[in-house]
Amino acid sequence: MGLFAKLRAWLRPTPVLAPTQKPKLPRRQPTAPAPAAPVTPRPTVPAVTGPTAARVRLTVRFEDREGRTLAPQQVLYGAIGQPVAIDVPLIPGFVLTGIDGFTAQFPAAPHVICYRYLPRVAAPVVVYHRDEGGRLLANPEILIGKLNAAFTTQALAELAAHAAVQTQTGHFTETSQQVTFTYDLARLTPGTPPAAAFIELLTAKATFAQPDFNQPLATKLPAHTFWRVFAMARESSGQVWLNIGGAQWLTAADTRPQSADPYRLAQAPVPQPDAQFAYTETALRQGVTITCGPHGITQWLAPYGDVAPLRLANGDRVMAVASVTAANGSRWLRLQGDLFIQARYAD
Repeated sequence: MGLFAKLRAWLRPTPVLAPTQKPKLPRRQPTAPAPAAPVTPRPTVPAVTGPTAARVRLTVRFEDREGRTLAPQQVLYGAIGQPVAIDVPLIPGFVLTGIDGFTAQFPAAPHVICYRYLPRVAAPVVVYHRDEGGRLLANPEILIGKLNAAFTTQALAELAAHAAVQTQTGHFTETSQQVTFTYDLARLTPGTPPAAAFIELLTAKATFAQPDFNQPLATKLPAHTFWRVFAMARESSGQVWLNIGGAQWLTAADTRPQSADPYRLAQAPVPQPDAQFAYTETALRQGVTITCGPHGITQWLAPYGDVAPLRLANGDRVMAVASVTAANGSRWLRLQGDLFIQARYAD
């Protein structure tokens, strides 16, 4: 380029350019998430149970609330999920109140089940011995034992052959129980003795608490003693039983009937004491007032003699005609009408 061209280019004004702006970028819109790929379901494998499963230990304990062992523990083994069969014992004197850790199936890991018990008092068992008419043949027996404990009771030994059952059993519970033995004594026919019948024992004889008992009472009655007969009974075999009072029966063998008790003396009249007292009188004529309790006082026909029917009341006014002193020192007043009162009740 020549020199003049450079000068023209240098002297030419430089154009001012407008400021440039950043180009606007388009706003990005949110895009919907891409749909998830479908998952193909896979079948689950069930837990192994039954004989082929692993065997699990299950411990069963029986304790009270303080942790004391009441019965031997049970150790059971079984497959996971297999039903659990526990033999729960009845523990005498205790009642089951709760179970800790109970499960009906064997779990996946060793486990402990604890049965909890509380002490409890058992109610008594009353044993009755009656005949078919309901008559009590012996005193009732009272059986006492621990709760849930077993009891056994027997029929009366002397009437065992007549009992419907020989032995009865059961368990003590929280409520009282009654056990009854019934005895068939129908082969005894009652008889009616005379109004006053006596017997003499020709030999020493045993007595029984009931007719047809096999067990005699402890003491025999001596020979040649006399007894009154109050009741009679006859067995089908012809054996006669005699009741000589209370629960005392004996057989009629080796006895002699008596119309009266030869050792009983005739009743003598009882002498009556002489209640009459001698007394002395002193003439007196004076009105007196009766002072006594609410029931009044007795008037007598003589000092300590017979009693007059009418009584005097507190505050009554009477006329005393004589002062009387009895032989025992007691003081009386004789009133008009020849009745007597004790002087202490007159004022």
